[in-house]
Amino acid sequence: MPDTHSDASPTVSVVVPAAGDRASLARVVAVSAADPATLEVVVVDDTPAGDLDAPGGVRVVRGPRHGPAGARQAGAEAARGDVLLLLDDDVVPEPRLVSGHQGHHARERGIVVVGATPFTEPAGNGPDDVASRIHAQEYEERARRYRSGPEDPLPHLWGGNVSLRRADALRVGIASDDFTAHYHEDRDFGLRLHAAGLRGVYDPALIAHHHYERTLRQWLADARARGAAEAALHRLHVEALGTVPDPGYVRDLHAPARALVTLAERPRSGPVTRGGLELLVRHGGRLGLLRPQMAAARVLRRVELRRGARAAARG
Repeated sequence: MPDTHSDASPTVSVVVPAAGDRASLARVVAVSAADPATLEVVVVDDTPAGDLDAPGGVRVVRGPRHGPAGARQAGAEAARGDVLLLLDDDVVPEPRLVSGHQGHHARERGIVVVGATPFTEPAGNGPDDVASRIHAQEYEERARRYRSGPEDPLPHLWGGNVSLRRADALRVGIASDDFTAHYHEDRDFGLRLHAAGLRGVYDPALIAHHHYERTLRQWLADARARGAAEAALHRLHVEALGTVPDPGYVRDLHAPARALVTLAERPRSGPVTRGGLELLVRHGGRLGLLRPQMAAARVLRRVELRRGARAAARG
């Protein structure tokens, strides 16, 4: 059972991994540093050359270049606070977010606090906007499940706005030698926290806005990484998750969409099918074909998920 007799005001270190010069980083740091509950802001420079243009007034720690989990681990080890608030560099907090996280940990030990990370609304209907919109819909579905009942968020942890005691983070380990994928590292961490006896607490009032920016190409590459990572995640946590429920990523699709996925993978029909789908994604918004544009993007993504999963199965 969690300990409800915690200290009144644990100190909080905000840890922000940064692998590039995102414009949002300065806002993440500024809002976090202005919160009276913040002891320090630790920015982990995980750029290839170690030349991040970090805002002033922060502690900068060199990252290990082993992905986001490794960067968060480096920040946790360098931090001095009792509590770690792990924010992504494209997740901009609302004022007093740090104080809200601190309040939970002042009342209770043995918990992991998960805040809300609603996506900023895309401005248009271009291909990159479609990618952001689909990702936002997936997050909203996960947040709805967090809100709807007693489900512990840790086995399905969506990171970016998460806090826990530093001692718990170091005991469990943010990074894992057994899970080295750069996608779903937050779910691996959540599963290990859950197995270690910690309890997730979702607080939708703790809001940090996710400024998600991916080109269509990057989004599809992310899908390949996700397919491979899901296969690895289920292998590593098979007792908790079982095997991958749908390794083909087509079971929930209607027959026409399943047929398109098949055509997109065949040697002869694949290039033409994928090219046609991509043209629809790129120009459908301008032509007012919004529903076909979204459907084509989802089919392309399923193709990439399958590619990633098959590559992982081959080792």
